Amino acid sequence: MYIRFVNYLDAVNQYRKSKISNRNFLVILAVIVGILAGLAAAVLKSLTHHIEEFLSIRLALEI
Repeated sequence: MYIRFVNYLDAVNQYRKSKISNRNFLVILAVIVGILAGLAAAVLKSLTHHIEEFLSIRLALEI
C-alpha cells in the first residue's frame, strides 16, 4: 500500500515537473496554503464565538 502511494506521488510529481515550473508550483502552493489558513482562522473564530455564547447563556441560566 505504501509503495503504491509513493509510486503514485512520484508519477504526479513527474507530470507536474513536465507541465509547471518550480516557481509557478511554489506560487500555486502558497495560494492554496493561504486559502486553507484563512478557512482555518474563520472556523476557529466561529468556534470560539459559539463556545463563548454557549458559556454565557449557560452561566446566565444558573444565576
